[in-house]
Amino acid sequence: MTVSLRWYDPDQVNGCNLRPRGHPRTPLAYRDAEKKLSICVLLTAVVRSCTVRIMKRLVRSSEVSDIDAKAQSVAKIPALCLMESAGLQIYQKWKSQLGGATDRLVFLCGGGNNGGDALVVARYAYNDGFRNILLVYTGTRLSPSCEVQRSIVDAYKIPWIDWDSANETDRHSLFENASWIVDGLVGTGLKGPLKESLQVLVEQANQSPAKRLAIDIPSAVGMMFLFPLSIYMQT
Repeated sequence: MTVSLRWYDPDQVNGCNLRPRGHPRTPLAYRDAEKKLSICVLLTAVVRSCTVRIMKRLVRSSEVSDIDAKAQSVAKIPALCLMESAGLQIYQKWKSQLGGATDRLVFLCGGGNNGGDALVVARYAYNDGFRNILLVYTGTRLSPSCEVQRSIVDAYKIPWIDWDSANETDRHSLFENASWIVDGLVGTGLKGPLKESLQVLVEQANQSPAKRLAIDIPSAVGMMFLFPLSIYMQT
């Protein structure tokens, strides 16, 4: 469900939990606990008229890296195997939404494991007959697993462009006729707002009419609660 917040209404924003449409309205004398509202959410709603998606929380972002580390240290699963499995599962869930082999798929690939996951998804799409693919690389510091995945897609000769070194003409044409934009820029490890060059990329992606798929979570979406005016990927 998606709810557009354009004013403060206790039946829309209630203790940071959105009340579904059609639900009975809240009595005037509702409990004190229900009056509590996150200032960040309120500011974001008023200033940006943002769209919030209701999602089921599976795990805290702070726990993700610990789970990943234990999978490798305790279960002895290599990092590349985890990345391969993640990319395959994402593609299998996503492929039913794709229109056809002519769909233009643009993958935004950061230098971390989030970007590596996106490259795995791109490779499975390529193997499934999708040839109209463009990889957009960002960042110069690559995780070991991401570096391996980049070498694999290079062997496949899938077209790519480096965002940081691209000229303005190439940048503005990235999402022309794009059917899907796959967000693999950053994941749960982001500690602050996106750097300026990535903000430009994300804003451009948000303005595109293409559908969007986020690997892990939409890039920088968690920063909207800490920095209400920050840029994040809208998916």
